[in-house]
Amino acid sequence: QVGEKVVGDPIEMAAIQAIGWEYDPSTQTVKPGKKSKVVQEGDMQGTVLYRYHFSSKLQRMSVLAQIKDKSTHSTSYLALVKGSPEALKPLLRTVPAGFDSTYTALAEDGMRVLALAMRSLSGDEEGLAKQASSTGKGPAREEVEQGLTFVGFVAFSCLVRKDTAEVVKQLQESSHQVAMATG
Repeated sequence: QVGEKVVGDPIEMAAIQAIGWEYDPSTQTVKPGKKSKVVQEGDMQGTVLYRYHFSSKLQRMSVLAQIKDKSTHSTSYLALVKGSPEALKPLLRTVPAGFDSTYTALAEDGMRVLALAMRSLSGDEEGLAKQASSTGKGPAREEVEQGLTFVGFVAFSCLVRKDTAEVVKQLQESSHQVAMATG
């Protein structure tokens, strides 16, 4: 959050809105809103207790979260991890059949593919996660991001702008060398 504005990856912010959830940066909580089609408004709330920021070297990021399910009156403490399928695969407890072929097919169709995984925190990790807001430290990242359970893939369509071909053509005709950098 910068001032009153929530900033972040526009695709991920659109994904939160698309599933009908709402994020409150002041409390770092996420909950289903009126447009949620899967979970009833008010039935669940997630609070980020600690964040391991995205690392391009690791190709992933994760959070330690408290999940309150009001319909079952339960609270869970989880490590929630997202990243490139290649980076998450070695961290999974078991790799499901079709893992590689599924994300490869999605990527070959031009989709931006992220793998999602999770695991419950141990008692010690839960304690450190609860204290993280005051200590500024969570459990060791390499311990948290292992033994994960695969949750699924999320694939985003990143369409090329309509004027891209014309812009590239004009640049080439004006003696500019054109290169594409993605990430």
